[in-house]
Amino acid sequence: MRIGTYNILGFTGYPADEAAKELGGPSSPKTVAYFAAVIRELACDVLVLEEGTLDQAMLLQLAKTLGVRAATIPAARKWPVQLLTRYPILESRAYSHIAPGDIEPNAQPFSRAFGAVKVKVEGSDWWFIGLHRHPSLPKLREQETARLMECVDGLQRECRNIVVAGDFNGPVSESFHEAFRRRGFVNAMEKAGGGIAATADTFGLTRKNYIDHIYLSPALAPSLTGAQVVRGPRFRDDGPARRGFWVNSDHLPVLADLTLPGEAAKR
Repeated sequence: MRIGTYNILGFTGYPADEAAKELGGPSSPKTVAYFAAVIRELACDVLVLEEGTLDQAMLLQLAKTLGVRAATIPAARKWPVQLLTRYPILESRAYSHIAPGDIEPNAQPFSRAFGAVKVKVEGSDWWFIGLHRHPSLPKLREQETARLMECVDGLQRECRNIVVAGDFNGPVSESFHEAFRRRGFVNAMEKAGGGIAATADTFGLTRKNYIDHIYLSPALAPSLTGAQVVRGPRFRDDGPARRGFWVNSDHLPVLADLTLPGEAAKR
């Protein structure tokens, strides 16, 4: 089984103006066909996308092209989280809520998106938590971590199989990493990918940001067999920026491979 997380930058490509010359815009048929091929290349059974599309017709066409199920966690503004999977989707919950008086949703916890999707995986219930934390306000990210852990603790009382995946938008020195460790969760790259790696140093970017992660609950951690940050052609390029060239996103995908009970016997 393969799980992935990918900040897809609204399916615009990066830089968007160069991608638009070839694709014609984020909801065009060429865009659907192109990103369907990108997603097939990742070969995920469950893929969590940050900065998904606001165009539900586009998401429907993408899911139809891929032959998968889709769920959307709405955002306070314009950055929904979306999940694509070959498994049955049982339930979705959104936690990125706006309270009275929140005049500027960008300054509230999880102004991007934060939610959970329950999936039936080979007869067992799994919760996939997808999130996109604030990129520039550390104090706000600390509030988001507290809310995230409340959610994790609550869902663990319902189900032992929990995956947390998304764009954490902060260094691993922030409290979320230790909070997961105290609960027995493992970072997929840290445990099975040779160490946490940069995920936002794509084409034209020079800062190495280690911000996209997959965490597995204690029940799932023993099943982890491998992890990687995808750095192949059209995912990443050394640059410099040049006319007519673009990559899929300003982030890189993170993948985690697990062996489920019974899978080893089938090989």
